[in-house]
Amino acid sequence: MIVVFFDFAINKQIINAKHYHQPLSIILIDIDYFKLFNDNLGHVKGDMCLKSVATTIQNSLLRSSDTVSRYGGEEFVVLLPNTDNQGARCVAHRIQQNVASLAITHPNSDISQTVTVSQGIATLKANQLPSQLIDVADSYLYKAKELGRNQYYGT
Repeated sequence: MIVVFFDFAINKQIINAKHYHQPLSIILIDIDYFKLFNDNLGHVKGDMCLKSVATTIQNSLLRSSDTVSRYGGEEFVVLLPNTDNQGARCVAHRIQQNVASLAITHPNSDISQTVTVSQGIATLKANQLPSQLIDVADSYLYKAKELGRNQYYGT
C-alpha cells in the first residue's frame, strides 16, 4: 500500500512541477547497517528503531506539502515539492541532525555507536520520468555510502 501511495504521489508531484514550472526534489534515506542492528538486537528493537526514525524524518519536514514514505526495508523517501537542490540539502541536513539526536544505540555499526542514516538527493530535470528521478537519488545514496555513510550526497 505504501508503494502505491508513493507511486501516485510522485507522479502527481511531477505533473504539478512541470505544469507550474516549479522544482521538485526527493531524498532517498537508508538506515546505516540496519541489518546488523536487526540481526543483533532483534526485530522488536528493529521495528522500534524504524518507527523512531520514520517519526523523526516526518518531524524534520516543515511544510505540510512535504511527505515521507517507507520505500522498503530500512529505506524511506521524502518528496519535496517546490524545493530546489539547495533546499533539499537543508532538509537532509536537518534529518541527519535529528536522527543523530535520537542517540539510538547501535553497537554493531562500523561508523558510529548510534543509529545513522545515509541520504541521496535528486532534483527533477526536464522530461525526467519518476523512475529516472528515483534512480538518480538511489545512485547518490550509494555514493553517500561509498564516501563513508552517515551523510547526504546529491548535486
